[in-house]
Amino acid sequence: MRKGVSPIIATVILIVITVTLGFIVYNSSNEFITQLAPAPYCERVSFNAGIHEERGVYFIEATNTGNEVIDGFNLKIKDKFENIDVKKIHLVVNPGQSISQEISLEDISRRQLSITPIIKNAEGNALPCDYTFEKPLNSQITGFVIN
Repeated sequence: MRKGVSPIIATVILIVITVTLGFIVYNSSNEFITQLAPAPYCERVSFNAGIHEERGVYFIEATNTGNEVIDGFNLKIKDKFENIDVKKIHLVVNPGQSISQEISLEDISRRQLSITPIIKNAEGNALPCDYTFEKPLNSQITGFVIN
């Protein structure tokens, strides 16, 4: 009598291995494929934005003066040691719309701030515009605005 793994168990093991390998390949290639996606067309993006503090709580205010829906912003915070932290702000602003939203930030005084809009590309993926659309913010947190 020969002993071994039954054909059913062997088939199940092969299916599990195949699914696991497929999951690993998908996860590792998903970010790479997203990088190959076309960049968003930011030429029609125009906005005014500002951050202000009220009793220790920060708010972002944004007005979309362009013709594209803004799906959010990347807020870049640079400290005196040139360390950069990028915070994604989920804030949809339609053309012609002004909106204000509370954001979670630590003390940002004495830091350099800049903001970049995020819009959808031709494939519908929300991607940030390139650095040429980045606008600096005044680090005086007293209700400042950028244009």
